[in-house]
Amino acid sequence: MTVTDFFIRKNDGQPTLNICNALLAGPFSGRELPFYFYEMHTILSTEARAVFTGPDKMKMTDEVFEKIYSNPNMLIIKKGG
Repeated sequence: MTVTDFFIRKNDGQPTLNICNALLAGPFSGRELPFYFYEMHTILSTEARAVFTGPDKMKMTDEVFEKIYSNPNMLIIKKGG
């Protein structure tokens, strides 16, 4: 399961340009998205940069993507606590 698969299914029937623009304007394009699924030390590791490393915080499922899609503010990472 990927974010792209979920988003395309969610916007089925829309023109490709509209899907791309909506994807880039929404919560799935944010820089913080990977850190919702991966610990920072994992995603920045040499291994993760060389080969695919599965998420170690949360699995990527339709249910999780639906929560993010429905509530983009849940991806806001609070600094300092």
